[in-house]
Amino acid sequence: MSVSSQKCYICGCTPKEMNDKTKLESKIDNPESNQYGLSPLHARIRSFECLLRIAYRLEVNKWQIRSTDDKQNVAERKKSVQEMFRDRMGLLVDVVKVGYGTTNDGNISCRFFFENPSESTAITGIDETLIKDFAILLQAVFSGYEIDENAFKNHATRTLERYLNLYPWYCIGHRIINHAILPIGQFTEDAQEC
Repeated sequence: MSVSSQKCYICGCTPKEMNDKTKLESKIDNPESNQYGLSPLHARIRSFECLLRIAYRLEVNKWQIRSTDDKQNVAERKKSVQEMFRDRMGLLVDVVKVGYGTTNDGNISCRFFFENPSESTAITGIDETLIKDFAILLQAVFSGYEIDENAFKNHATRTLERYLNLYPWYCIGHRIINHAILPIGQFTEDAQEC
């Protein structure tokens, strides 16, 4: 058995384990790796990118794209989604910036989740309720207040179940809140970026 280099640094799950609720729940909490929380900004950007990747693959319903036909289909769908974001919301989405990464940033992800989820759904084909569920989780992560761990866990569980029902073929990645040394929203980069 080979060891995956794609393990989550927080829970230790491989991509295949992340969509298996029993395996995910059976992973042992590691307070040491969770105590410093996560970056709320990067959580929002990565959540946005996860949903983008699903949108690109909606016609093939596969996480890994290997065949030439599937690659072409995903490339065409990506171009179409990017054009719709530009035309309908004035956003340059998922464009590579040499030496920097991509155009995906906090502002774009914020507009995707909070400005008009209906428009985000119309462009991507992603379930609107799922987008709103993600937005609620991300708002909680961004808040500077102590979060009710049980309420957060319940909403996260419902969101995960919806996600797995809709897109079981795309691997996803709540156990940080109860170990964080500060309320999770206080890990935001807002002050650094000002």
